[in-house]
Amino acid sequence: MHAPTRRAGAAIYLRYCRPCHGDGGRGLIGPNLTDRHQLHGTTRVDLLRTVRGGVPGKGMPPWSTILPHQDLVRIAAYAVSLRGTFAAGGKAPQGTPLPRAN
Repeated sequence: MHAPTRRAGAAIYLRYCRPCHGDGGRGLIGPNLTDRHQLHGTTRVDLLRTVRGGVPGKGMPPWSTILPHQDLVRIAAYAVSLRGTFAAGGKAPQGTPLPRAN
């Protein structure tokens, strides 16, 4: 995903995702986005699906009812760009280890 999409996703992330996923994606209530694990699936499409549909049982709303599709794509692109950055003080990995191509 190209840089303008990720930058736009970062701005949206700060407003809507940071309260649960923390500064830089290190994880708070929600999982750490900077490790190489994913709770719901293992692909970028799975991540977009999670952003779109939410995780109601865990308190994550279905963002598709709040934000337009293009913003969901931007948030997912930003989240993917955080993978493997291993933020200091990040929450322990949760979920399935990701294949190297993700």
